[in-house]
Amino acid sequence: SLNSGVTNAIQSKLGILKTQIGFAVMALAIVTAGIVEYFRIFFSDATLNNAVMKELHLFSRGGIHLVQSLEYYIRFPQYILVAVSEVFVVIVGLKVTYFEAPKYFKSVAMSFFYAFNALGTFVAAIIYLLTQVITYYIGNGHGWICQDLNVGKMHYYFYMIAGTMIVNMVLLCFKSSRFEDNLRKDHNLTR
Repeated sequence: SLNSGVTNAIQSKLGILKTQIGFAVMALAIVTAGIVEYFRIFFSDATLNNAVMKELHLFSRGGIHLVQSLEYYIRFPQYILVAVSEVFVVIVGLKVTYFEAPKYFKSVAMSFFYAFNALGTFVAAIIYLLTQVITYYIGNGHGWICQDLNVGKMHYYFYMIAGTMIVNMVLLCFKSSRFEDNLRKDHNLTR
């Protein structure tokens, strides 16, 4: 019926909007992590009585490294932003996967959803490793990600990941418009 077609179109539009909001919030969380990391490095020469940071001794193969540790309340906003973005993206993803799949294909569609989630984690690990190796060679032995966190530039890595999230969000905007066009065509055919 026309009413259910309009309802489905509105729900799909809201789902895509929620996913885009989730991507934007995740990008904000990662940028926040980059800013916090930048200031952690900036204040790494602070005194021991600093209220925000305290020195930890981390043992590695090369000896003792002094690293500034952040208190939990400094990292709390990042965790909240990540949780909010996960709620937006994962719940909508599960809902779309389950309700858009044909009745006989629902369990396979959910399996694909979780398989692609796992694949995304694997790709993230590869991106991390490639970033570590490439920036090590470009930076003459000092990459963005290194054992001594005070020497590394981890905040650059966070900004790069936030940039990929924004590109992902823009691509979703373009792809979602095609998805909405297909929904309209399907609705017109079923009337």
